[in-house]
Amino acid sequence: RRAASYYLQAQGPADSLRAALLSTADISDAYVVQNDTNGTVGGVPAYSLWIIVAGGTAAEIAQVIYTKKAPGCPMKGAVTYNVVRPQGNTFAAAWDAAIAQPLYVRATLTPRIAGQTFDVVADGIALAAALIYKLGQSPNIGDVVLAMQTIEPGAILSVVNVSTDGATWENIVSSSDAQHYFSVIAANVVLS
Repeated sequence: RRAASYYLQAQGPADSLRAALLSTADISDAYVVQNDTNGTVGGVPAYSLWIIVAGGTAAEIAQVIYTKKAPGCPMKGAVTYNVVRPQGNTFAAAWDAAIAQPLYVRATLTPRIAGQTFDVVADGIALAAALIYKLGQSPNIGDVVLAMQTIEPGAILSVVNVSTDGATWENIVSSSDAQHYFSVIAANVVLS
């Protein structure tokens, strides 16, 4: 949050808008996609902004967008809120709410010391709590290994994978679009 606040003075609308949203107390995450081309890219119309926000009230989000968005730049979003301008007319802010996308994790734990056992249920719960992702982050097996070094330092991990569907396993995955962030629940963690 502190590092992102340095963008508050940025000239570009995407960086300064995101920084202003992140500096708002009730907003836990924000991501701004800026399409500078004359065609639709990733579902974002030409010369538009797609603002995605987790948390905050509609009034807070709309006020930040009103304050930081460049004039004449269209916005994509299903959520709208009207901000009353000082002259009495309104500004319609648009954005989308962030949506959680399930992440599945699997790994095999091998003891470093012969005879050592692991509580894979408790370890799975701890791993799910440790793997927290923001908008725009792509989970990878390194995240799992790093978290497990703290949770179960006596384990050697092998066959470590992540998945978006629990069937197709990869070393790294990406969300379906900018609006989605990954969320891990213990039921989606398989440790053996």
